[in-house]
Amino acid sequence: NFDANRLDFEGDFTPENIEKFVLNNRYPKIVQYTEKYARVIFGEGHPAAFLMVGRGHSTARAEDAFVAASQKVDTKLLFTVCDTEDELCQKVCKYFGLLKEEVPALYIFKPATQRERALKFLLDDRITTENIEKFIQDFEDNKLTPIPKSEEVPFTNDDYVKVATGKTYRDIVYDENKDVIVFYSDTNCYDCREYLSLFQGFARLTNSIQDLILAKIDLDKNEVAGLSFTTIPQIILYPRDQKSQPITYTGGRDIKEMYEFFRERLTVDFNPNIIRVDEMIETIRREAEEKKREDEISRQRMAELEAANKAAADSRAD
Repeated sequence: NFDANRLDFEGDFTPENIEKFVLNNRYPKIVQYTEKYARVIFGEGHPAAFLMVGRGHSTARAEDAFVAASQKVDTKLLFTVCDTEDELCQKVCKYFGLLKEEVPALYIFKPATQRERALKFLLDDRITTENIEKFIQDFEDNKLTPIPKSEEVPFTNDDYVKVATGKTYRDIVYDENKDVIVFYSDTNCYDCREYLSLFQGFARLTNSIQDLILAKIDLDKNEVAGLSFTTIPQIILYPRDQKSQPITYTGGRDIKEMYEFFRERLTVDFNPNIIRVDEMIETIRREAEEKKREDEISRQRMAELEAANKAAADSRAD
């Protein structure tokens, strides 16, 4: 009930050929992204080409090229049009790391296997029929380089703890002139927030060490090839001359303990005597307590204001 009403198999009758014929033709050549096809692609693991669209003439031209290419290429990819104005499609935008303003854009999604994570590829060229055909052929020939999910690179990055993204991770971490300590977190990790505050205090304590970089990366918003953890948060040191032999922090949640752990393992030159450890730690702790009290007062005032507004609204209603 879609495309051609009848398709005849041509080729050698082998299980592999027949399976490919069925799998390649069980869905329409081109579909609108819906709950049904969300299950097909991300639930059943069906590879797909995503045309991310919005509004405007450039989007319309991209759709015409996408439709034309879908009729010309022989591929197992499901051609999928995803409207970024749709709430369901906005989840796909987040998955690809795409901003609504960046449409039209063309991606290929390759589902995960037992040996390989799910991969994403972006057409880094004009969306024309010819470019789409070449893009898909390069995918079939394993010539494409997958893209990591990444936040935008910060305009300024001069805090005690630098922000690493999927785009900048390797440049920051694999700087062969510097020891780099990375705090790995996740947006949904409540435990990470308290731990990050500790790490920021440690970064302030060691700020005078010139060839030491402290960085953080949110693994919910950024992907790094070959990097995965079973538990989060993690704090890992990458020595400047031994990047392939990282050292995971195994101490407790105490700034001084963290300092002593890494002081023994840093390879960069620094004079520990100029770091007034106990004095700095006391200052950091005192300021943290003051901020905690200020935040609590602010929360109480907000709660009181909300309660007063609600009482006023209820009074007007009566």
